[in-house]
Amino acid sequence: MPESRCRKRIGTMASTAVSAPQTSYTLPAKFYHWTTAVLIAAMFVTIWLRGFMESKSPAQAFWTNAHTSLGILVFGLTLVRLLSRPHAPESGESAFAEFLRTAMHRTLLVVTLLLPISGFVRMSARNRVTDFFGYAIASPFGDAPSIYAIGRALHGDAMQYVVLALIGLHVVAALGHHYVLKDDTLRRMV
Repeated sequence: MPESRCRKRIGTMASTAVSAPQTSYTLPAKFYHWTTAVLIAAMFVTIWLRGFMESKSPAQAFWTNAHTSLGILVFGLTLVRLLSRPHAPESGESAFAEFLRTAMHRTLLVVTLLLPISGFVRMSARNRVTDFFGYAIASPFGDAPSIYAIGRALHGDAMQYVVLALIGLHVVAALGHHYVLKDDTLRRMV
């Protein structure tokens, strides 16, 4: 095949590939999604295990530090996710379904930013050092009871149920798409 014809054909293939609609989430989007899911599950496990430990024991401190470190990872991963701005593939859903999907996605992103920040505020406002896998982060607040109250309200016991409810809705929606609507929404993320 002559070189000019070959280049023309390659150019045509490249432009076709660029204009084709995206039908699956990108590899980075899948990585962010599933890594965040695993980290959040591990955070629930670590805080649950912490509850079985003797108060103020080294074991309790270990599980608290593990929970904190994982939370900081979630925060960092969410920042990278927002900066890379992976877009969802075209879904072909109704405007209302698209609104619900976008609202859930944004809510989960806000939660993955707000919870690590509020956890850091809660810990730091008691003049505690925050441990990130052995690296100490000093408190910027000192002992600040009013700031601690805000951190506790945003990162208290009730918040875990809010997070679990959001995750539950997300999972139910994905499974509903797969088993009830029988579309490829779930397959696009795996």
